[in-house]
Amino acid sequence: MQRLTIIGGATRADSARIFVRTQSWGVTREWFPWVELVSYNKFGDGFRNTNGIISVPEYDGATASTAGTSGLVPPATAGQHESFLTGSGEYKPALTKVSDSVSLADSTTVASAKAVKTAYELAKKALPKSGGAVSGNMDVTGIFTVKAPAGSAEGGEIHLTNGTDGSYFAIIDTTGNQIRFFGGPGAPVAVNLETGKFVGNLTGKADSAVSADNALAFAGRPWMEGLHNDNPNWLLGSVSDQLRPVNASMLKVYAADRINNSSFAYGRASNGFTLPNGGSWFVFCILDIDLSHDSVNATPTFAAGGTYLNSSFDGTGYTWIGIKVL
Repeated sequence: MQRLTIIGGATRADSARIFVRTQSWGVTREWFPWVELVSYNKFGDGFRNTNGIISVPEYDGATASTAGTSGLVPPATAGQHESFLTGSGEYKPALTKVSDSVSLADSTTVASAKAVKTAYELAKKALPKSGGAVSGNMDVTGIFTVKAPAGSAEGGEIHLTNGTDGSYFAIIDTTGNQIRFFGGPGAPVAVNLETGKFVGNLTGKADSAVSADNALAFAGRPWMEGLHNDNPNWLLGSVSDQLRPVNASMLKVYAADRINNSSFAYGRASNGFTLPNGGSWFVFCILDIDLSHDSVNATPTFAAGGTYLNSSFDGTGYTWIGIKVL
């Protein structure tokens, strides 16, 4: 246990001091040396008052401070009310300003709400979140999704517009599952994305095709590129300036100015003749002079190509005529 003794004294007002001395309560009751506690400009071992400015000693490891402000927070000057005090005793601005770009590098300053808002507005101007226009190229890695507006039966469209005058453009309609092409003759042409079929005005839209689906073909009949070497059931004919399918059985032949050489043959004979090869022929004979012969001998007949007909008519000369019918 200790005993505390305090004594003060001064010869001048500016040199007043207070000293303390302690004594132990042990067996020896020893007094310890006097220690100065308070003087005119100092309290303890370093708390000083110099011309009204209070200071304390530097801490170990601290950098040098402005004279007279050691260890204390100096008053902030005008414009420093939003700054913070660093270990060097200097005020640093706590806010920073974002101009035309945002850096991802580490920063020693803190951005304000105003700076974040400025960055947001710059980003919004470069790529609108809702509405607006984007110029230049855009690369998308992944899925690009377009949906119809909420509660709308129409919409969800991607417009591909001609870069010159916009007269020819295409619309990918996610609502109707169609790709529509505008600007051509007649109504727009569309492709149904579910069935893969063309719909709408198809006149003049196809140059060639190996085959076409029955539902989209001419009069319900598919277009085929393969050649047909036999008589057709239907033909394509012009009726009242319109192309229509025509039933071949309804065709009529009234007269002919000529017959193709490959479909017509004739000759002179007295005891028989051979028809040209291929097909089926309608043959009749015309006797030269004697009309008294039995008419059965001159009856027209059908014969296959390459057949030898031994018509003699009792040696009377005649002219035979063959017309290829199949």
